[in-house]
Formats: sequence, C-alpha cells, structure tokens
Amino acid sequence: MIDAAQRAERVRRLLRSSRVIASVKDDAGLARMLDSRCRVGIILYGSILTLPEQLRRMQARDKMALVDIDLIDGLSADAAGVEFWPSGSAPKACSATRRRW
Repeated sequence: MIDAAQRAERVRRLLRSSRVIASVKDDAGLARMLDSRCRVGIILYGSILTLPEQLRRMQARDKMALVDIDLIDGLSADAAGVEFWPSGSAPKACSATRRRW
C-alpha cells in the first residue's frame, strides 16, 4: 500500500514531467483531452453532480485530474468543499482562482 508521502512524490514527478496541462472547459474539451497524449488536465467546469463522472473518465484513461474548485457549481474553496470528495473519486489536486481576504 502506498502512503501519503509516496503519493505526493508520484504527483510531483508527473507534474514536473508534463509539459502541457490541458484546460478542460466543456465536454468536448474533456473528450479531446482524453484522446490526447496529455497526461494532466484541470477541470474548469461542471457541478458536484457531473464531477464524479468526469473524474472517473479521466482515471479510466490514466490521466491526472486537477480541479479548479471555484469553478465547480456547488463547491467552494473551504474545508467542507475539500472534504466533500468521496473516497476513490477525488482529484489529485485542487486549485482556487478567486482571491480571498
């Protein structure tokens, strides 16, 4: 079984070696990303209802999923939003684009 430190190192290695991170803005973009050689994509659309399927599709193609949590309807970049992820379907990382003061 892989521990958290090993998983984090695996993510770092993949991000360092990936020259392109696909910006996935709609279903057509997701399909193009899945059919491409790109190994990492950041999901910039959807809702808490559509996100599990988007993540499942990316995991099935061995793609690393990142999510901009501010752009997903029904989520926010607070502790509850991050803890929401059901086990097994969480993205490798989340980002937040909105400034918080």
